[in-house]
Amino acid sequence: MNIIHYIMKFISLFQPKFYFIIRSLHEYDSTYMTLKQNHLLVPF
Repeated sequence: MNIIHYIMKFISLFQPKFYFIIRSLHEYDSTYMTLKQNHLLVPF
């Protein structure tokens, strides 16, 4: 997880917009997985 953090920090230095896109996708993915674990979504 620390590796991902450093990669995102590295990206943010050069491509802030790209960083925000990746961060929002990561947050969406985390939310999706939480819902899936709680059986609120149909497991695929």
